[in-house]
Amino acid sequence: MSDIQRHKRPGGITARRLGALITPDMLPGDDGANINGPSLIKMPDWVPGRLGAYYLYFAHHNGTYIRLAYADALEGPWHIHPRGVLSLAECPFLKEHIASPDLHVDEQNRRIVLYFHGPTGNGGRAQTTFVATSADGLHFSPRANALGPSYARIFRHGHWWYGLFGTDVVTLCRSSDGLSGFETGPVLLQASRGRLPPRHVAVQQQGRWLRVFYTRKGDQPERIFYGTVDLSRGWRRWTVRERIELLRPGTDFEGADLPLRRSRTGPAEGRENALRDPAIFEEDGRVWLLYAAAGESGIALAEICPQTARPMSASRAVAALEDHTAHLAQAIGRVLDRKRPKQPNRIFIAGCARSGTTLTRDLMACFDDTYVLGGEAPFPVLIDLKRREANVVVKRTAESHELLSHLPAEIGLIYCVRHPFDVLTSQHPETMHVRRFHVTTERWEAEYDGLLRLRRAQPRRAIHYLRYEDLIAGPDAAQQAIADAFGLAARLRFSSDPNNPIRRSSLRKWERNEEFRTYLHTLPRSFLGRIEAFCREFGYDLPQAS
Repeated sequence: MSDIQRHKRPGGITARRLGALITPDMLPGDDGANINGPSLIKMPDWVPGRLGAYYLYFAHHNGTYIRLAYADALEGPWHIHPRGVLSLAECPFLKEHIASPDLHVDEQNRRIVLYFHGPTGNGGRAQTTFVATSADGLHFSPRANALGPSYARIFRHGHWWYGLFGTDVVTLCRSSDGLSGFETGPVLLQASRGRLPPRHVAVQQQGRWLRVFYTRKGDQPERIFYGTVDLSRGWRRWTVRERIELLRPGTDFEGADLPLRRSRTGPAEGRENALRDPAIFEEDGRVWLLYAAAGESGIALAEICPQTARPMSASRAVAALEDHTAHLAQAIGRVLDRKRPKQPNRIFIAGCARSGTTLTRDLMACFDDTYVLGGEAPFPVLIDLKRREANVVVKRTAESHELLSHLPAEIGLIYCVRHPFDVLTSQHPETMHVRRFHVTTERWEAEYDGLLRLRRAQPRRAIHYLRYEDLIAGPDAAQQAIADAFGLAARLRFSSDPNNPIRRSSLRKWERNEEFRTYLHTLPRSFLGRIEAFCREFGYDLPQAS
């Protein structure tokens, strides 16, 4: 083979539908109400007591165990293995659910490796990837060491195990053994100007090239795209090139009989006109694509084939037109930059819970020509939100600290801080029935770590710190400081807003409450050391907790 052939980017591909593999009626009760996250392997001959030639693992978005189906042929019939393979009860480090299986056959060590994720805190927060191993694909031994963010897809290249971790922002990591020590590398996929955030991904290696398959939150309909990565470059320089549509709903099983609507973050609510969760299986030189159909209402199979020279399909034509339009717009923008309308001023509000993020969101609504998104959302929403207002503001979600270090440079940041003792002894109606205080020490540390990662990753970023105490004591001065930082104009003073919920009694309650002081006295010495560093930076005194 010539050098030109070896270095040529792989040609185009198409997907030939083969039909449904898993349908809701195959599972008992509510277990079939949500079906997603497929991962298929062929069982090696050395596995004892095989149920079939192929094992198909999948999940329920809020399930308590990993599902398993088996068959002797890809086209089926497929049979459900009762009670699945790995349950939440076997993973005491997880809360609420276990999902996103990604299976691999480790021939060298004669074991099956299962990557999976689940929340490590209540409320579905801090979803993290873990790993388990098995000799038979049925009984797994999970490891409690966290590997990275949720929704991992792993592949081997050279002497390394690489993983694509996360949703919204998909980050490349690598490990020498695939079981620990994943080193963080570059972001491969994320929302950008004119591009929607990725949901879940799949990978297929072809020589020096890696195909990355993915769907995007907010597409109408949600459908499967792919791009390529040149693996011959240093791994920290890997990036996904191209955006080519591969497959969209085309049958009733895939939801094509339902109205079009823009897909949303989180679980699919019933059947949708949408495809999700691509996965790749290879055997004897053939490549297969598995995917969740009609949102999360079943699993379907297609074969990936080289694209032949034929007229472009309507869906591919639409995707090509979208890409051409985007590239043309970018080119015109570069040429006519001075004539292009000013981009909206996009501002993200971050900080630990009970530190004034909601109050700050209320304050931002007092600025002129400013749209403030109600509720909470991840920062990629800021990029895709189309508004007439010159300023757009979004408040962080409970998970935003995990990806804060990837905040695009063009997005402004207001970071809210508050005396840690007030944060740790605050209550919230949503969690009062679960625990005495809303913010746990683990949550506080996770938020602080997110801020530190941001500053290491973006040492030159301008961050507007807003102390809760300063906002309470001088709301108009705090408003003016934000106006100066972001070039905003006040519509009304925050102190004059009739909806202003400022309460001076919310400050330093722990000084007046013996129960609060008793709790603070029980905090570990190592944790208090972290609080001390935080207080030194942000100008808080740290009296004895007792």
